[in-house]
Amino acid sequence: MVSGLTLLLTQGNTVPVNSGFLRGLALGGIGPIRWFWLVALIAALVVGFVLFRTRTGTHLLATGGNIDAARGSGIPVSRMRLYAYLGSGLFCGLAGVLLVARTGGADPSLQTNLLLSSIAAVVLGGSSLFGGRASVLGSATGAVLLQSLINGFTLIGISSTTNRSRSAPWCSAPPSCPDSRNSGGTRNA
Repeated sequence: MVSGLTLLLTQGNTVPVNSGFLRGLALGGIGPIRWFWLVALIAALVVGFVLFRTRTGTHLLATGGNIDAARGSGIPVSRMRLYAYLGSGLFCGLAGVLLVARTGGADPSLQTNLLLSSIAAVVLGGSSLFGGRASVLGSATGAVLLQSLINGFTLIGISSTTNRSRSAPWCSAPPSCPDSRNSGGTRNA
């Protein structure tokens, strides 16, 4: 709904953003390492710490794995859902700022194909679409692998519309299947 409203307000045009801070964010860094990579590394470390080293992270994973069992264990499910949506919104906003910094403008239709690519990268990294299982390192590796495939296709001259269909077989590896690690055929809780 918000995306449609933005398209209406901007009439589908890019809104140029001329900010010294964003330009520095896009072009600067520490030595050869760009700020984009540093921000991604810090975000991954924070998410990894919160998910795997705090009670809140354990509760988030439990709520995603089996909401009824989490509720029965005394986990405040409504609060965990709120935390999940807040974290998602925070990182989506951060990604939006980085995208605007990189492109120099706010375009409401820009990179809508990244929605599916981000889900594919996370699943390729071993996280379950059904919740309860996550891997920060796996998700980061999946994102780098998927982007490397897309960049490679671009470099050899394959159009962006066929990129998605050609990278799909690479994303159907067994770790992306929710039940692949459980030989009994039932889903892990």
